Amino acid sequence: MFVERKTVVYRQKRGQVPLKKKQIFLVSVAVCLICALTVSGYSFVRLSGINFVDPNSPGNTDFYDDFDEDFGEDEHFESMLGVSGARSLKEFLKKWSTNGGQHLRSKKVLNILLLGLDNRDGDAISGNSDAIILVSFNKETKKITLVSLFRDSYTYINTPNGERYAKINAAYPYGGPECLIETIENDYKIDIDYYFAVAFKSFERVIDMIGGINVTVKEHEAKYIRNKAEYNCKDMPYGENVLLNGKQALLFARIRGSDADGDISRTRRQRDVIAALIKKSSQVSTSQITDLVKELANNVVTNCPATEIIRLATQGIVKKWYSYEIVDMAVPEEKDRMAYNGDAWIWVVDYPAAAQKLQLALYGKTNIELTENRVTAMDVVKKYKVN
Repeated sequence: MFVERKTVVYRQKRGQVPLKKKQIFLVSVAVCLICALTVSGYSFVRLSGINFVDPNSPGNTDFYDDFDEDFGEDEHFESMLGVSGARSLKEFLKKWSTNGGQHLRSKKVLNILLLGLDNRDGDAISGNSDAIILVSFNKETKKITLVSLFRDSYTYINTPNGERYAKINAAYPYGGPECLIETIENDYKIDIDYYFAVAFKSFERVIDMIGGINVTVKEHEAKYIRNKAEYNCKDMPYGENVLLNGKQALLFARIRGSDADGDISRTRRQRDVIAALIKKSSQVSTSQITDLVKELANNVVTNCPATEIIRLATQGIVKKWYSYEIVDMAVPEEKDRMAYNGDAWIWVVDYPAAAQKLQLALYGKTNIELTENRVTAMDVVKKYKVN
């Protein structure tokens, strides 16, 4: 059943009381500086005049007690098996999505979905979700995992207007962020706590505002961008840790044709940009915050209340999330294959295996059992058909 979630659009309308700068900034940085909640929280603390006390000082322990990570025992999750008896890819996808298997969740893990929307007018409300990245904070292992979800992954989508089978990035225009989240949760059997969506053009301007980012650009990637007349970017640099402005960074993150593996390298570049943003966010000055707020106030869509953002940002400061190890991965894996469904090339995803891999990466455990002789999605395609 399609479940509607409450969405907060951080957009000031005529007659509305504007959000406080500290709230908009926290939202903005969480999206465009890629979940740098800790750094944005620090800026919020400075701007609002809140003083963090020394946790080792006598009589100053109450505030920090709120953030003691006594996680306790996670609840028990019943095991689930893969798909059996499917006679087409669509049947395989629906059976897996709707099998009722429990979605893993943990008090130790915070999952935030970041969406880069491919729209033409700069509006963060509309467009395909062409960049889909899960940012997972594990407070026990002190690790941040960046997970790219390939936009061409073919899947079952339960939209408000009925069932669809399409690439996963179509779930957003079909039913909004709630529909996309439900699709991802059902495919990978995980829980997503919050989402943030931002228009690509706003993303570009934010990078310029913070003075650019440093990433490693391969020579063939730079040449591909330089040689595309429509990109109008003859000055694209290459090398290790080169400085990119907003336009260059956005082109770097979005190109697909520079590599034979297409979306695999594309999502790798997106994760590189995110990691660079996290590093650069620690250098954001108070004077830059006002400009960032103005730019992003009209281009952020989220279901995370401002009070929760403030709480998470404060917790991130206290527990030093900014010092966590950053790792990255992509699902599905390269061993999954492309197939033609009559309209376009799609990723045929072995969702039970991909879900197990993702659960282990995020939670360190899984409730999915893969039998030795199980039938995969590609087995179904080879024996029967895509549709």
